Amino acid sequence: MTRGRTWTLALTMAFAFACRAPDPGAPAPAAAPVPTAAPFPATALPPLGATVLVGAGDVADCSSDGDERTAALIRSLLNARPTTRVFVAGDNAYESGSVEEYRRCYLPSWGAFLDRTIAAPGNHDWLTAHAAGFRQTFGVPADRPLYHAHDVGSWRVIVVDSDCAASDACRPGSAQLAWLADQLARNRQRCTLVIAHHPRFSSGLHGPSALHQPLWEGLVAGGADLVINGHDHHYERFGALDVAGQPAPRGPRTFVVGTGGRAAYPLAAQPLAGSELRMTGRAGVIVLTLEDAGYRFAFVTVDGAVADQGQGACDAAP
Repeated sequence: MTRGRTWTLALTMAFAFACRAPDPGAPAPAAAPVPTAAPFPATALPPLGATVLVGAGDVADCSSDGDERTAALIRSLLNARPTTRVFVAGDNAYESGSVEEYRRCYLPSWGAFLDRTIAAPGNHDWLTAHAAGFRQTFGVPADRPLYHAHDVGSWRVIVVDSDCAASDACRPGSAQLAWLADQLARNRQRCTLVIAHHPRFSSGLHGPSALHQPLWEGLVAGGADLVINGHDHHYERFGALDVAGQPAPRGPRTFVVGTGGRAAYPLAAQPLAGSELRMTGRAGVIVLTLEDAGYRFAFVTVDGAVADQGQGACDAAP
C-alpha cells in the first residue's frame, strides 16, 4: 500500500462543556448541547463526491468530558460535509453498556449522530445481559446477531462482534466466522473495511490477542483492506500484515483507535512488528476518505491537531 500524501489541516477549537445530570430517575435527555468547534477548513476536506467515514472506539464515560470533545470534532466535520457517516468501534458507554449508561453518557454526546452511525459492540457493552443497552440504542432486535454489513459509497463495511465471551468470533468454524467468510467471498466491492472492537495486534496495554487469530485469518484470507479496532485506549497505525502479523507487501492494514473519550492507556515498552506510529494521551477521531480504489486517513485530535495522515490503495481485485 502507498502512503504519504500530505493532507493539510488546521483547526481552532473552542469548547464550552456542560455537566450531565446524574439523576437516574430523570427522563431520558434530549440531545444535549454538544460543545462547539470551529469548522474544518475547506482545504482539509476530501474532494467533492468522496465518501467520508469518521469515528473511534471507547467513547462515553459520564465522569469525563472526552466524548463531548470528540463529538464536537465530529459535529464540526458534519457542518462542512453533511453526508459524512459515523462509526463507533465498541465500548461505547461505560462501565457496563447499560440502558441507563447509554441514556446518560452516550446519547447526550455521540447520540446526535445516531441516524448515521455504524456501530460495533465491545466487551463493556456485553457486561449488560444480552447487550441490552447497545441493542436499544442502535435498534438491534433481541433475536438478531450484532454483526452486520453495509455498502458505504463504493466500499463494503463489515462489523464484527469480537467479544469472545459473548459471541463466536473467536471459535474456528463458528456461525459468525462462516458469515464473515461468505460476506468477503461474495463481496463485489473493490475495497473492504472491517470494524471489530478487539485488535489482533496492538502495542498497548492489552497487547496482541491470540484468541482473535481465527478472526484475523479470515480477514487475511478474505482480502480485507482496512481493519479498525478499539479496546486499547491509544492510537496506532500498522502497515499491511500477513496471517502471522508480520509486515508484508499485501494484507490488511490495521488502526487501533480507542480514543473516543475514555481515559487513555499506557503503551507497551516496545511496538509490535509492523507498527508504524503509535501515541497515547490524546482523544480524537480517525477521518477516512473512502475512494473507489483506495483511501486517505487523518487522525484528528480534540486539541485541533492532525496527528497522523496518509493514504493507501486497496489490494483486492475489482
